[in-house]
Amino acid sequence: MNSPLSPGVSAGYESAFVRFLSKKTLKSVSSKFEKEILTESHGGSEVKKWISVQQFSVKHPVFTEGSLRALIFASKPRLRARGKGGNDVIPGNGLAHAIRKVGRRVLIDEIAFMEWVDSRPTVK
Repeated sequence: MNSPLSPGVSAGYESAFVRFLSKKTLKSVSSKFEKEILTESHGGSEVKKWISVQQFSVKHPVFTEGSLRALIFASKPRLRARGKGGNDVIPGNGLAHAIRKVGRRVLIDEIAFMEWVDSRPTVK
């Protein structure tokens, strides 16, 4: 059966082609629109996009799994092993708001992580 939009092309192939093009164009959208693309709107509330550490390191190769796990470990304040007579606390790096643990799986909110990276001081 031919599509009303493109003569000679079936509707199934056309819809697959449209989905393919939409994925390609979403990747080329500038960074100021990434937040709108990565979050979905459901009934007026935004849903965060959570991905695993491995998926994040594949999508963003500059962050290896090991470096991500080190950042995750340092995300919350923790007690120093040896203090000078007291319970010294090592402050966290501020990434805890972008990390969730579900069972043994560690998930990262991609948008919040990138905002955290942007908020870090630059090296001169």
